[in-house]
Amino acid sequence: MPLEPSKDEFNADKLSLYWSYLNMPKKENYSLTDRKGWLRLKTSTITLDEVGNPTFIGHRQSEPNFCATTKVDVSGLQDGGVAGITAYAAHHNHYDVQVAMRNGKRYLQAKIRIGEIEHIEKEIPLNQNIVYLRITADNQFYHLYYSTDNKKYTHLARMDYRYLSTETIGGFCGVHIGIFAHTLTKNISHADFDYF
Repeated sequence: MPLEPSKDEFNADKLSLYWSYLNMPKKENYSLTDRKGWLRLKTSTITLDEVGNPTFIGHRQSEPNFCATTKVDVSGLQDGGVAGITAYAAHHNHYDVQVAMRNGKRYLQAKIRIGEIEHIEKEIPLNQNIVYLRITADNQFYHLYYSTDNKKYTHLARMDYRYLSTETIGGFCGVHIGIFAHTLTKNISHADFDYF
């Protein structure tokens, strides 16, 4: 079996088979043709915190040490819109680096969800539409980062591996590293991802 490529530039006409969804995806929320060379994710009213079919694609984590980076354009997000990158084990256990639109302003957030606890570890005003989001892991911790230039990355948070582990939370699917878009309001908007 051929190895998966280490980078997807989203230049194809359809998503590769190595991408996973959560439950049955709403295909109209994913487009590789609305903006050539980018994957457009339309926001869903179902968030990563819910059981259902949020707008999400991910790769199963196959190595304990990794670096996952994406470039996202959030100019299409409206108030209530959220888009980002996640280390996702279940709807109640995931670590996210995300951009959230609130009152016409963009905020970069490190969000931690463990069981019934949801916590924004750090929130920073974002004064541009293009941002680079990154999650790394090192056998003990997941680390959340962002960059405005893809050169200097700012560390936002770190969280223990164990809170996403099968031994701690149960289940059998393992962690997926992926990208997502949802809305906390009825405003359906979108975010464009250049690569993963």
